[in-house]
Amino acid sequence: MKNKSIFHLASIFLITLLSLSFTGVPTTLQQDLEHVHLATSESKVYVCGGNYATKFHSHDKCRGLNNCKGGVYYMDSQAAAVKSGYKYCSICWK
Repeated sequence: MKNKSIFHLASIFLITLLSLSFTGVPTTLQQDLEHVHLATSESKVYVCGGNYATKFHSHDKCRGLNNCKGGVYYMDSQAAAVKSGYKYCSICWK
């Protein structure tokens, strides 16, 4: 009888967990995965607005941007920078 009640409680727990995930209430795992996604490829990257700039940077204080005369701008993601023809800076992307 004890095993049956544990099985019943486990079933209720799983059903509750599944119903919460389908109702739009984020679970801890979903929140963790969203955080990882935001911290990786969707983080801002920085580029020089000059005509000869070819690299993108992980932060706006990278010494690779010291000689930038065209102003420092940001892009929404690494993927956007690569798609625009920029390459990774060898100073700040080690």
